[in-house]
Amino acid sequence: MLYIFYVVNFYRKEITGWVFVPQDFSFIKNLGNLASFTHLNYHKRIGLTFAIIFFLLSILFVISKRVHLKFAKRFKIFVTSLIIFWILFFTEFSKINILPLFSVDTRIKFTVNQIYEKYGVIMGFYVGYAQETKLKPPNYNQTTINKIAEEIQKYSRKKKKKITPNVIVIMSEAFADPTLWSNIKFSTEPIPNFKKLREQSIYGNIITPVFGGATCNVEYEFNTCNSLYFFKSETIPYEQINTYFTNEKMETVPKIFKQNGYETIGLHTYSKEFFNREKIYPLLGFDKFITAEDMKNAPIKGNYISDKYLTDKLIYILRTKKNPLFLYATTMENHYPFQPKKFAEPNPIKAQSNLLNTEQLESVNSYLHGINDADKQLKRITDYLQKYDEPTILIFFGDHLPILADSGFGLYVDLKYISSDDNLKWNTDDYYKIYTTPYLIWNNFDKKKINLGDISPYFLSNYLLNILGFEKPLRFQFMDMAYEKFHALKENLFIDSNGNKHSVPQDENITNMFWNLQYDSIWGEKYLK
Repeated sequence: MLYIFYVVNFYRKEITGWVFVPQDFSFIKNLGNLASFTHLNYHKRIGLTFAIIFFLLSILFVISKRVHLKFAKRFKIFVTSLIIFWILFFTEFSKINILPLFSVDTRIKFTVNQIYEKYGVIMGFYVGYAQETKLKPPNYNQTTINKIAEEIQKYSRKKKKKITPNVIVIMSEAFADPTLWSNIKFSTEPIPNFKKLREQSIYGNIITPVFGGATCNVEYEFNTCNSLYFFKSETIPYEQINTYFTNEKMETVPKIFKQNGYETIGLHTYSKEFFNREKIYPLLGFDKFITAEDMKNAPIKGNYISDKYLTDKLIYILRTKKNPLFLYATTMENHYPFQPKKFAEPNPIKAQSNLLNTEQLESVNSYLHGINDADKQLKRITDYLQKYDEPTILIFFGDHLPILADSGFGLYVDLKYISSDDNLKWNTDDYYKIYTTPYLIWNNFDKKKINLGDISPYFLSNYLLNILGFEKPLRFQFMDMAYEKFHALKENLFIDSNGNKHSVPQDENITNMFWNLQYDSIWGEKYLK
């Protein structure tokens, strides 16, 4: 069993840069989809370890043959051992009697870094399992929430006149700006249209909660205005519906659009079952969710449905809609893996770097092909909207940086873009570089160039609601207060309102208020009215 754990942890770390955590078990039902994403390389150390274990087990087998124990007795020993193991490690007994021996309080949030650095892989995995899921603020009660509500009501913010343009959000798979990476050059600009549009848009960088995958966590933050920072480390809310979506009345961004007369549509060019989206999207407030199952005979580019087809679908929806539209679209064409010759056509852009080998460069070239296609479709949809007879806002951003050459953070280390492939050794600049993707907010009726800077997804969607002048629930009004204090918050990275980067929150009062309101909305007594 330990060998299996070792292999899983090894490949999890190699591909994603992160260690194996208990929450990864939620992916079991998605193994088929994950297998299509994943490319595993054979490593000698895996084979050598297997050979050693096989040799030792063979010796034990020979010895056991000389020790004559009846099957019934062996079975009793086996069952007794399992029961003791379960009591010691997977019951309340362990939390009360075992973990305190290691000075572990399961009610306190630990990051994956902190757990594995302090306790090692095996014990760290167990601590991650035992940690409370519903992390409760120590001062949560009705009095605290009432005081926060009073602060929100005192807060004065100039309201804008309400407008109801169509709103299209495109979360582009692994879209990033590779020209920011160190020690690498390109035969031509990979995303020229994005950079041109930026000159007439509100723009900046998303501080994404994920790297290389778990796109749904970005969706979650954007559409709920909740922060994963206040959840158990490495949580994927979409995979735990009965834990994170128990409050059907929880306010969300799509629900606010519906209250303002909008038709709300989710559009994703992949399976509706992946990450439970078919169940989650109605809970978020989407009227309709269009997925790969509704896209028979859709053209495939690389390994997935093309971005061109998604743009075709967007244009069709715009032409046939009857009410103002809020549409959240998620692309797939540029999804991992970025194997050499991923696309049938020659790669239009070539990367050059003396620090990368041929295989790495070919992986980068495949990635460049994908984001260049996404950039072309961005131009196509904005060209269409420019002539469209209804006011429309387009938000376009990348969900996370790509995993290239199946190496987790390795390629970025080789380029000397970050300091180490061991995230335990990272500084705030490393975290910033790995968890940053570009965004823009463009429209066809009032173009302005504004550098909004760094922002978390939950602040970006709240900023959108402010542009529209919508009435907002108190929890969303609080986001305006919070934004005056900080602009981004994720594990190991806090960006204050002046753009300064820190490893931990610098304003405990405002982050504690955020935590209390989020807990109250999801698991608490719903004191905030």
